[in-house]
Amino acid sequence: MHTSKNPMKLKLLISLTSLFFSINTLIAQKQNPLDLLRSQSFNNDWKFKRGDQINAELPSFDDSKWRSVVLPHDWSIEDLPNQSEKDGIIGPFSRKSRTGPGNGYTVGGYGWYRKTFVLNNAESKNVEIRFDGVYMASDVFINGHFLGEHPYGYTPFQYKIDSYLKKDGSPNVLAVRIKNREPNTRWYSGSGIYRDVELLVTDKISINDNETKILTQLVNPSKAIVTLSSVLNNFTGVAGDVNLRYTILRKGKEVASFSQKGINLYDNLRHDAKIEVSNPELWNLETPNLYTARLEILNKNNNTVLDQNDVEFGIRTISVSPESGFLLNGKRVVLLGGCVHHDNGIIGAVAIRSAEERKIKLLKASGYNAIRTSHNPVSTNFLNACDRLGMLVIEEFFDIWQEPRSNDSKDYHFFFDNNWKKDIRTTINRDFNHPSIIMWSVGNEVKERGNPELTRMLRDEVKKHDLTRPVTAGINKIHTGTVEISDALDQLDVAGLNYLYKYYESDHLKKPKRIMMGTESFPKDALQNFALAERNPYVLGDFVWTAMDYIGEAGV
Repeated sequence: MHTSKNPMKLKLLISLTSLFFSINTLIAQKQNPLDLLRSQSFNNDWKFKRGDQINAELPSFDDSKWRSVVLPHDWSIEDLPNQSEKDGIIGPFSRKSRTGPGNGYTVGGYGWYRKTFVLNNAESKNVEIRFDGVYMASDVFINGHFLGEHPYGYTPFQYKIDSYLKKDGSPNVLAVRIKNREPNTRWYSGSGIYRDVELLVTDKISINDNETKILTQLVNPSKAIVTLSSVLNNFTGVAGDVNLRYTILRKGKEVASFSQKGINLYDNLRHDAKIEVSNPELWNLETPNLYTARLEILNKNNNTVLDQNDVEFGIRTISVSPESGFLLNGKRVVLLGGCVHHDNGIIGAVAIRSAEERKIKLLKASGYNAIRTSHNPVSTNFLNACDRLGMLVIEEFFDIWQEPRSNDSKDYHFFFDNNWKKDIRTTINRDFNHPSIIMWSVGNEVKERGNPELTRMLRDEVKKHDLTRPVTAGINKIHTGTVEISDALDQLDVAGLNYLYKYYESDHLKKPKRIMMGTESFPKDALQNFALAERNPYVLGDFVWTAMDYIGEAGV
């Protein structure tokens, strides 16, 4: 962080960062009515102000002097005012950072975003606003009405807003207040609406895309049985019949279909269908083939489309066992993994598609075939890149449970008891159909890692929403001075062990049915850890800490 040794290099870094945000800043434009598309990006034409503001949620609030920004946006990577080269620090870094080296000497605090928009002819529509991630503790308002607070900085959330929209063609104002109270993280978190925002507009009869789950139940060279499970919504208040059509597409060409007439839709209804796909092209690391499932609700009288939702998925099978290890489509794959934090270098936490895709390409070119998302859910853009490029993913939920990291920490432990179920559910619902995800991790090195009841509670909640993937957690030493594996590991499908590779084989003698893997290890130990997994199928693989450099934990 200090400029005394190489000031020109850091000046270039800061200049490149400033250039990025200059390119992504737009001049405020006259508001034109938005098209009534089912789904559209809501990233453009936002106003931003760092620091807390009074009454900024009100439509009448004057934001004309605020900055114009394009989302995704991270204010913690931007230059701080009154920096001095004489002091040895420039750009976004501060010696007064409450989080210090953990957050890379950057600063969080409070911030406000406002977006003014017009949405005509939406009286009969269901309208929702969807956030892929906001760091952290966001309060969201529409036209001054409080929609809710979302505490966790890494999980998706959305609000239904049609009841509060102005329907006379006058502007609506969406306002977001963010409270990044510090200290609350062990790495660089970023601050702001750092992932995509989406506006969803559907008819009152529609498909709930958050509840669409696609399963591969049987696969052989000649056919695959694909189960589509979806929820059909009816917000009209009147029961009625609809027709349903599912179509499976490969590269835009129909390969299978299913239809049903006369479905009585009185409120919300879950519907399941099985479809046979002939000669399936499987998703794997070398050829990550993707299909599209098109779900349509049709008018029962004339078969016109009331709602259509397209979902990408891959046909593949996974399994784990102590005898065979990890199998992808029936073939053993040793997990040559790396742990990866969510930031993207000089653009901070901004999760734009090209940056997330670049990360996966670099990791794949370096020989990795798997990523552990340390230590939180990642962006949709990240997972889409893993799907397209053929990278396996262990998606982690939490770095904090009920116990704080430190006495003064303002981290997720304040919110855990009231929010952990929702955060698990919304993450699995968003990410269920990504073929790249092979496992869920319920935590990393939490203080309660030796608590079997709490571990089982988290595992069971995951299983409520997904029975197709194993559950793990990153566990380091459980008893001070010993390496005994506690009963907590017995609650996991796969025991995730951090820096405990020396005890794999001795532990296997005690628990021969236990499946394990190295969820974290030092790079110097990578070769021997991968060799351990190669000769012992009960060790699925190893994940190096870390596979890519990251902001934060400065000095480690």
